[in-house]
Amino acid sequence: MLGYKGYLYTVEKTKDDKIRTEQSKFEFDVTQIRQGHEPKPKKVVYRKLGEKVTRLVSDYNNVDLGEYLAGLAANESL
Repeated sequence: MLGYKGYLYTVEKTKDDKIRTEQSKFEFDVTQIRQGHEPKPKKVVYRKLGEKVTRLVSDYNNVDLGEYLAGLAANESL
């Protein structure tokens, strides 16, 4: 689809290129993991968030359900 001087076409093409690039990266990562290579380390922010969620989930039986869900929701908003 052509917009004003091809601008809209360029934007749509750029979005498609980004999606294809991300898909290629994802497929490459999956292939590497299936071949036995270690996955790329996560960013510190995501690693800390994962640790918090793991800690909350492991403590599920010792916490009131409302507190448990509130804790998970608080971690998801980060």
